[in-house]
Amino acid sequence: MSKKKREALNLEDKYDEVRQLVILGKERGFLAIEEVTEMLPDEISNSPDEVEEVFSLLETQGIELVDDETKERLKVMGGQPPVKKKGANKPSMDPLEKTNDPVSMYQSDVLTIPVNIAGIPCISVPCGFSEGLPIGMQVMGKALSEETILNIAYTYQQATDWHTKRPPGLGKA
Repeated sequence: MSKKKREALNLEDKYDEVRQLVILGKERGFLAIEEVTEMLPDEISNSPDEVEEVFSLLETQGIELVDDETKERLKVMGGQPPVKKKGANKPSMDPLEKTNDPVSMYQSDVLTIPVNIAGIPCISVPCGFSEGLPIGMQVMGKALSEETILNIAYTYQQATDWHTKRPPGLGKA
């Protein structure tokens, strides 16, 4: 058994809330991400690593993580979770959908926070797609080097055409 799986099982043994989430998730086949984060004790909610362990535990138990809108649709449709692609480990959320879930918001900003805290200039330029979603390349510089990173970003953009492409399925702007 992997260390991560042992830690996740320990969370289930340690916290009644996690055990209750597993029971509820097994009954339904799914849980809404927001209801998971609301039920978690503060000791877990305040630790992104432990939140990730809980999400991993739920997925290893075959419990689908969905957004609140999908949860409501599933209730109407009789509670069947969405079909998950083989090998997909992410909650089934629309990538363009906004969320009020602080954990999801933190996870989406985790790579920008250190730059903001350090107060250094940084820019992200489009550089491709992964799983149908756009990805960017971050260019960072030392303090007060905004002109340099803007020149790097501009030069890269002139040499490539990623900034003109859209994700598959979105069509023309």
